[in-house]
Amino acid sequence: MEGSIAWAVRTAASLPGLAPSTPPAGPGVCSVCRGWARPGYAVCYPCGLTMSQVSHPCGRVEVMCVYRAGAPLHTLLRDYKDGAARTRAVLGERVAALAGRFLWRAGPGLAPEGWDVLAVIPSTAGREGPHPLEAALARSAWLAPQLAPGLLGPGAGAGRVGHRRADDEVFRVAADVTGDYGAGTAAVTAGGVGGLRVLLVDDTWTTGARAQSAASALALGGATVVGIAVLGRIVTARPGRPSGAWWDEHCGPVRRTAKALRC
Repeated sequence: MEGSIAWAVRTAASLPGLAPSTPPAGPGVCSVCRGWARPGYAVCYPCGLTMSQVSHPCGRVEVMCVYRAGAPLHTLLRDYKDGAARTRAVLGERVAALAGRFLWRAGPGLAPEGWDVLAVIPSTAGREGPHPLEAALARSAWLAPQLAPGLLGPGAGAGRVGHRRADDEVFRVAADVTGDYGAGTAAVTAGGVGGLRVLLVDDTWTTGARAQSAASALALGGATVVGIAVLGRIVTARPGRPSGAWWDEHCGPVRRTAKALRC
């Protein structure tokens, strides 16, 4: 069945190796985002900074892959949002498959207590309509019933978010999102999200500012954020620099040029 777990596993397995696997937490690897951390620090500087700027940060993060600019995964996660219509349709299906396989495999470890709904972290750049990731996940027969579309939207502090700037008011929690999101799950009603277990999903992690802002907004609204699942963590790895040595150790040789490969 298209959109099933079996479909996601089969489709994702047919794609070429898009990016290195996420390195395990340890010396030099951030315990939150699995990116580069300075020696002697368990958390990288961007994660430490953005988590300190919100009142309810979430430290339970699972990342599918790390990648560099120009890598195939970078191209995929860019073009499924901003490519031509035909490109978006094809790549959106691939993103849905990758996300489905990732959540099936990593979800129980990230949130062993389970979750009631999935919520996509929306854009703060004024993109019209549903977020492309939300539209992609809706293609999956397994994930679609778990989605809570429109649960988050731009808040009063949307203009304050930046790569290294998080804020409790970047997002607002919808006051009236009704529906039953799958058998056995809680319904988001006009009464708010109090007691709701939410798993946040995002396509790209750069510094975590948007993700931590979203997690804090939901927690302030009464929800329990059980974790944040991210498809890719972009890493700037420069040859001859500490970041390049980190990539070489954990992800393979650093090339001086990275060609954008079409998926």
